[in-house]
Amino acid sequence: MAMTREGTDRFQSADSGFEIWCLRFVCILYLVSLSFSVSLSLQAAPVEGSRKDASRHSRHPNAGSSQSSASRTALWKQRRLEKQKTATPEGPTVFGKSFLWLERRGLAQIQKMNYGGVYLRMGTLAQRSAFALGVRTWQPRIGGSWLDIQGSAAYSNRGYQHYDLQLGRVAQTYPEIAMDASTPLSLSPQETVEASDRFTFYADLSYRDHPQEHFFGTGSESSISDLSAFGMQQVSYDAVGGFRPARLLSAEVRMGLVSLKPGSSSDRFTPGVEQLFDGNTAPGLSQQTDYFRLGADLRWDSRDRPGNPHAGGFVGLSFSRFDQREGQQFEFNRVAVDARHYLSLGSLQRVLALRVFTSHDGSGAGSSVPFYLRRALGGANMLRGFQDQRFRDNGLIYLSGEYRWEAAPALELAVFYDAGKVFDRRADFGFSGMEKSIGWGIRLKNHRRVLVKFDFAKSREGTRTHVTIGPSF
Repeated sequence: MAMTREGTDRFQSADSGFEIWCLRFVCILYLVSLSFSVSLSLQAAPVEGSRKDASRHSRHPNAGSSQSSASRTALWKQRRLEKQKTATPEGPTVFGKSFLWLERRGLAQIQKMNYGGVYLRMGTLAQRSAFALGVRTWQPRIGGSWLDIQGSAAYSNRGYQHYDLQLGRVAQTYPEIAMDASTPLSLSPQETVEASDRFTFYADLSYRDHPQEHFFGTGSESSISDLSAFGMQQVSYDAVGGFRPARLLSAEVRMGLVSLKPGSSSDRFTPGVEQLFDGNTAPGLSQQTDYFRLGADLRWDSRDRPGNPHAGGFVGLSFSRFDQREGQQFEFNRVAVDARHYLSLGSLQRVLALRVFTSHDGSGAGSSVPFYLRRALGGANMLRGFQDQRFRDNGLIYLSGEYRWEAAPALELAVFYDAGKVFDRRADFGFSGMEKSIGWGIRLKNHRRVLVKFDFAKSREGTRTHVTIGPSF
């Protein structure tokens, strides 16, 4: 059948349009396949080897790849073995060796400083003693007997002196807990373990010379402008007996003679007590007092590390009777309670430390407590935003809280809040009218104990900086 020209032109036009769409489709497929093949070749390119090996692997994936992988594994294994035979490990530098020794052994050796039972010690003798250097000897079971001998002598850069001698079955305990203010801390090492004997009994002879004690007057209304200084000498002869019925519980009884003699201070820049006060405002001024002292302590101690606590707690109860040997003018009783708790906040590196301490001295009619034996608040140990021994009276209450964070095993950072007050009568016991201070601190330590403590505290009387040896509490 003949086809008209119009029909033929339509057919050719449709056919050419179809060819154009087919050509476009083929070009698109070609570009897609080309890009896909290029990406595959880039991913399959070997890390090492020639382009020829890569093409061989692409043509023979099953035969060549396994052989080449096995040969490369064997080659690298052989090279490692050869390198192990010839390689020598690189040792630490002199600087690195020094730090390793200090971390593993040095701190312990420096802390103990033991030479045949004789120890060199560094510490703080009393609140105002500053840095002290001393020597201590510990000789247990002399000649195979039951007798122990412990003695120490120390001198501080402010002229404070301590001398002690103990004979008998001497208890080796941590000394940072001092329930009695008239018994300052000794230089015996805090790292010693608790006594293994359930019973201890020994004679304790001591001499103390504190030449720069502070006195601002009595009571919470004392003025900072009334700062004065005095010296104090103490000689004591005591018999001590201790009993440990359980691992965490201990008791101690002490009885003996104590002689206390106030005198002039060695501080030439501070007026003496006798220049600002008299016998009424400072009872016992310039008068030596001799006592027969009887005391008893009961302590429960569950701290994990007494010199560097992270968990546990401590509770101590103390009673002392000071019976004047001649007269009854300065006789009194003393009762004290010290409670501490350490709460780990998620880990041992974050600790909340809490403390409550209270003490009260009670005297009979016609008697009073000498000004130099009254409890004191202020300084590095309690109420850190105030000067040393800023407030004194017959009673006191002190609260403290610290958040401690171990930034490193040898470094601890802390923020703290202190509150406390002194009072005369038991009816004034309470939490109203308390002085407050806030601050932060840096502590350098090892695993067992705090070595050096830096505290910066602020109160209504200004900012104070304290550098001491040993823990806060």
